[in-house]
Amino acid sequence: MGKNFFPRWAPALVVVLLLGGCGGGGGGEDPVDPSSVPPPTIIILTLPDGTVGIAYSATVVAILGFPPFTWSVTGGALPDGLSLDSSTGEVSGTPTTPGTFNFTIKVTDTLNNMDSQDYTVRIGAAIPVVEIISVDSNEVLGNSVSGTPAVSGSGRFVAFTSFATNLVSSDTNTVPDVFLRDRVCTDTIRVSVASGGSEGGGQPELCPGDKFGGRRGGVRGLRFGRQQPGGQ
Repeated sequence: MGKNFFPRWAPALVVVLLLGGCGGGGGGEDPVDPSSVPPPTIIILTLPDGTVGIAYSATVVAILGFPPFTWSVTGGALPDGLSLDSSTGEVSGTPTTPGTFNFTIKVTDTLNNMDSQDYTVRIGAAIPVVEIISVDSNEVLGNSVSGTPAVSGSGRFVAFTSFATNLVSSDTNTVPDVFLRDRVCTDTIRVSVASGGSEGGGQPELCPGDKFGGRRGGVRGLRFGRQQPGGQ
């Protein structure tokens, strides 16, 4: 035979054998016997606590069973603002209410086998945020003392008095001015200026509600006590 180890018909034989082993008479996997599949088991026994206003995410995980799994809350209630993804087991959202919440999560597999786990999640109150108001529209800190703040009902607007001369341009008087800070638009404007442009001063007091005429052209609902001459 020389160097030819396989006869000429060998490649065809190999092909036939391979095809036969791929299911064409060569057998295959047996159907799953439901009685042989263990039920799903939840392995996440606790969930982390959260805080009002801060995004929350935690995923309940199960092993064994016959996926895909279906997740549900079968007892109690999730913290306000959170929800359970029925296909992934993820609990997510942004909590809105502080308190202690007890609930039960159940997992069910394709064979209708199931497991459940009780959870307790504590949601803490919102964390206070410290924000500096006496800054200009570019977030530059005022160069002198500020005080006597008055906050609108929604918290969006804050009026305050300041000796700073760098919160707006053309601040050349020598008395404290009254400024209005828009916390949403991050604008700071001086409102103790007469319609003719003369500078004034005073003490801020916000009327109920956010009744403002615009970000630039005057402010309604803002009153001043102890006005300086020329103030408005």
